[in-house]
Amino acid sequence: MRYTLLKLTFILCSSFTTFAQVPTSGLLAHYPFNGNALDASTNGNNGQVQGATLTTDRFGLSNSAYEFNGSSSYISTTFVPPIGTESRTFSFWAKTNKLYSKVGSVNDAPNQAPMTAFSYGSGGSGNTLGITFNGGCEGLGLDINGSVLTYSTKIVDSTWHHYAVLTDKANSGNLGSVAYYKDGKKLGTTCLSVLNGTFNTSNANPLIIGSFYNHLFRYFLGSLDDIRIYNRALTQNEIGILSAEGTCFKSIAVSDTLRISTILGFNEVPEDFKILKIYPNPSSGSITLEAGDATGNYNVKITNSLSQVVYTSVINKQKTVIGLSTLGSTGVYYLVIMDSGNKILDSKKLILE
Repeated sequence: MRYTLLKLTFILCSSFTTFAQVPTSGLLAHYPFNGNALDASTNGNNGQVQGATLTTDRFGLSNSAYEFNGSSSYISTTFVPPIGTESRTFSFWAKTNKLYSKVGSVNDAPNQAPMTAFSYGSGGSGNTLGITFNGGCEGLGLDINGSVLTYSTKIVDSTWHHYAVLTDKANSGNLGSVAYYKDGKKLGTTCLSVLNGTFNTSNANPLIIGSFYNHLFRYFLGSLDDIRIYNRALTQNEIGILSAEGTCFKSIAVSDTLRISTILGFNEVPEDFKILKIYPNPSSGSITLEAGDATGNYNVKITNSLSQVVYTSVINKQKTVIGLSTLGSTGVYYLVIMDSGNKILDSKKLILE
């Protein structure tokens, strides 16, 4: 089947981002920030918002991320992530146009106070763990109070990026073995300051998001979203999956002829299907699916953020209403439309409020 198109944009979803399962083994907390700071894992490590404001996320969805003012806002928790030299991974999305906090400590150079995404621990040498954006070294860093290891990458572009920082117990707290990732790619070192070559994180203070552990300085300036904390060192492949989560949509503008089956292995889209529309989204009650003038039978599947299937059905008409009350808790879901042979035709992200 061939389609002659004039400046038409197709929305496609790669098989990688659709089928690759977000890692859940060892997940201690997940803050998707969908209207609140609740923990979406099964562990109940909820946050309390202190001045941060809801904003749009990387998909343009309102009330789906938190913005921090760089001078006083943060999110407190009672949750203590892995301590000592235990393995851990911090995965998160951030958008900022600054490398430094508005409020530093007395020891910070002007315009170079590290800006903290989150931290916990205590003031002893090697006992703090803070994930920072460092104005002095111009990169992503790990502050353990006495040793700072910072890896450089361009982050001042007011664009959402995925970051991951991990440590492995097998390295016995060796600071030089900490791994940093941006958008799924491992970063190389450019700035290294090691006064104490090991870390041994304390449990004296629980996790603070958007500020240093005592939430008095080094506040984050920008937006944060989808924070996940694990009690193990994730693989590079798993970090790649997290960095691609939800990015199912790629626009391709064409002005001649396009055969859909040659793009990413997709099935040819039937003429009666056209482009799927879902509204309202976000929703708190039900959604309407609109699929052109569909007359065939199409399979609908909805999965939650853990890739568990929570709804299946068949649609065979232009408009179909789906009630969301049976899905479970509020949060992010993914809806996939397939033909009778289970070939994917379209995929959308849903927000249940």
